[in-house]
Amino acid sequence: MFNGSTYSREGPSFPAGAVYVGRFVVPISLKPKRPTGTVSVAEFGGAPTNRIVAVGTSPCDFTKKAEGSSVSVNYPLTPGTVYYLLVRNWSSDTNRPTCNSVCDIITTVSK
Repeated sequence: MFNGSTYSREGPSFPAGAVYVGRFVVPISLKPKRPTGTVSVAEFGGAPTNRIVAVGTSPCDFTKKAEGSSVSVNYPLTPGTVYYLLVRNWSSDTNRPTCNSVCDIITTVSK
């Protein structure tokens, strides 16, 4: 999916301690008017939950991350590049999961 929204409920639920991985490709034909796109993540159908969110070109790389209950991350708009969205219901302060059961999310990718 590129330039739209999806919900974690559309697949398996997003349980505590799990990592949600989304994959998207910037279309090769894209002629961006600005150099970055944005990925936003927020709770869907539940209470606000702290999350760690990262976007990068490797499927398990959390080195460039943002943290909060509703998070937006910018990424470069490089046509033809595969990007991975990583989301974890986790607190880096406590080093523990921030959700007791299922903490579904909505993700939005925009250019």
